[in-house]
Amino acid sequence: MPPTADRRRLRGRVAPLGPGEHHSCMDREFALATDSADVRAVQGLRYDVYVEEMGRYRVAADHDRRLLVEPEDESGFL
Repeated sequence: MPPTADRRRLRGRVAPLGPGEHHSCMDREFALATDSADVRAVQGLRYDVYVEEMGRYRVAADHDRRLLVEPEDESGFL
């Protein structure tokens, strides 16, 4: 684990990542979405999980592009 991750731990949770930082856990890598392709990948993963696997948010989903877009995507951390 990088030294910055150790000092950023707070109550057993890792603080949000900054640009260019990543966190690995159980063979998964987590990083901030830094461009539109990253954001679309997150929205596509959301579609796969929530719409296809769980059968939820079918009305809100963009089925043509296979995306589940949230209003917070424009201003939040992904």
